[in-house]
Amino acid sequence: MSIRTFIPRVLLCTAAVTTAAVPLTIASAQAAQTIADTSFRLGEQAKVRADAEAHGSTASFFADQMPAVKVENWGTAQGAIGTYFNADTNSYVVALPKTAPAALPADFGGQPVTIKHSTKSKADVDDTESQVIKFAQGAGHANAFTFDYDADKDAVLVTTDAPPEVQSALHQAVPQVVIESSPTTFRQESADQFNDKTPHYGGARITTQTIGNCTSGFSMVNRNAARTPYSVTAAHCTALHYNVASGQYFFGQVSSIPQPGTYDVAKIEGCCVPQNYVGLLYRSRYDSTQVNGASDPTTGHLGLNGVCVAGGFTGERCGASVVSLNTTVCVPFYGCIHGLIKYNKNNNDAMTQPGDSGAPVYYHEGHTGLAHIIGMHLGAGTKNNIWSGYAEKYSSVSYVTNGDIRRFTG
Repeated sequence: MSIRTFIPRVLLCTAAVTTAAVPLTIASAQAAQTIADTSFRLGEQAKVRADAEAHGSTASFFADQMPAVKVENWGTAQGAIGTYFNADTNSYVVALPKTAPAALPADFGGQPVTIKHSTKSKADVDDTESQVIKFAQGAGHANAFTFDYDADKDAVLVTTDAPPEVQSALHQAVPQVVIESSPTTFRQESADQFNDKTPHYGGARITTQTIGNCTSGFSMVNRNAARTPYSVTAAHCTALHYNVASGQYFFGQVSSIPQPGTYDVAKIEGCCVPQNYVGLLYRSRYDSTQVNGASDPTTGHLGLNGVCVAGGFTGERCGASVVSLNTTVCVPFYGCIHGLIKYNKNNNDAMTQPGDSGAPVYYHEGHTGLAHIIGMHLGAGTKNNIWSGYAEKYSSVSYVTNGDIRRFTG
C-alpha cells in the first residue's frame, strides 16, 4: 500500500483540439469486415491468442494463480465450445460439441468439473452468434444486447432491455437463441483519483473533451526500442486526438483507437509535454497498490479475494468471479464487441457506477498481495439479482495497442 500526496500545479499542455475524430483502423481489420463476419471474428481471436503467447501473457504462464488452467487446457484440446464457472456451486463447466468423445479426463487437480455434451457443434454456436450480431447492428433501435453460449440451456443466451416487439423480431430472425429480459442489460459507464498528475496511475478519474468522465486503465510500455510508457481507457469514452485531463492536470492525448466494432480500447500518450505512466493503481482517492503482472484470466474465483475492479468514481471493489471469457456486447450507436470477460457478483452488489468505464480489472496475487491485471472494464448490468461486469481481456488491450504491462518494478 502507498499513500499519494497531491501538490497543486497548473495545466501546462495546450495541444490543439481535434473536434472531429477519425478512427484508426488496425492493420488486420478491413473496412468491410466486422465481427458479424464469423471468419473475421475468429481470425482476430487467433491473432490475439498468438500475440499473448508470444509475449507471455496467457493464463498458463501464471498457473499457480489460475485454478482452471488444467480444465481449460483440456477443454481446448477437446475442441470445447467453452469453459465456464458456476459461482453458485463453485465448480467449472466444460461444454463439449456433439462430435467430441464421451471419455472423461483423469484429473483436474482436485477442481470440481462438470462435462456437458452439447447437441450443437462449435460452428453452430459461432454462426448463431454472428446472426445475433447482424440483428443487433441492423435493427435501428436503442437497445443493448449481451450474449454468450449457456451450457445449462445448451443455447446462445441473449439478455436484452429491448421491448417485446424487438425480442419477437430477434426470435424470428434467430429462432435457436434463448432470450431473457433485463431492465439494465448493459450500461457503458462513462459519466475527481481526482487530480492525477504525472507520473500517472491506473484507476484515476479522467475527463475527455465533449464526451465526459471515465477511468484510466493501467500503464503499459510500447514495444519499441525506447519502451515509452502509455495508459489506456475505453474507446467509447473518447475519440482520436482528444486531450485527456485528470482534475486540473493534463493526462495525455488519445493516440490510437481501433476500428469501431472490433475492440473498445483507446491508447493515451503524452503529447506536447512528456508524461510518465507507472505501474500503480488507485484503490481509493489516496491509497494505491503496485502492479506485479498481467495476463488473461481463467474462469473462477481468482487470487486472494476474487476479481477486483478499481473505478475512478467507485474505488476498489473485490469478490467477483469470472464466469465467461467469450461474451459479446452490442450497444446502440457503438457496435458489438466480442470476446469479453464477464465477471459476476451475487446479491446485486454493484461494483461500479457511471464514470468507471476503462477501470483496471485484476486480482490480488496470493504470494505477493499485489495487483495482477486481467482486463479493462467497459460497463455493467444486472439480472436476477446478479451484478455483471464486462471487460476487454488484457491480451486484447496488449494486441491492439502493441504494448506490454508496466510493472511497478519496471
